[in-house]
Amino acid sequence: MLCAMRTFLTIATLLAAPAAFSQSNGVIFGLLSDNVAHLVASAPIEAKNVDTGATFKIESGATGEYRITGLPAGDYILTVSINTIGNFAQPKLKVTDAGPVRFDIILPLP
Repeated sequence: MLCAMRTFLTIATLLAAPAAFSQSNGVIFGLLSDNVAHLVASAPIEAKNVDTGATFKIESGATGEYRITGLPAGDYILTVSINTIGNFAQPKLKVTDAGPVRFDIILPLP
């Protein structure tokens, strides 16, 4: 009986392991620009999980590109705040394990 229970627990653990690892494979990526198509470099970008409150922070690259990786599946609010350009918030971007989510951010000019 004890041996059967150990075998069951081992199999259950092995079956659950891929699901645990796949939950952190989500990606949001895109370009950051203002509303006259100027690419915005070195801007702080944050993705916040709506359900858990977990935040993932990065900066846009030299040509306005950004890529937030390692996101568990769920809904995210994507925000950018730059004093000289303005604020942007995109609620409820859906991240899944099915593939990356492209979202180009266009900041309003003041």
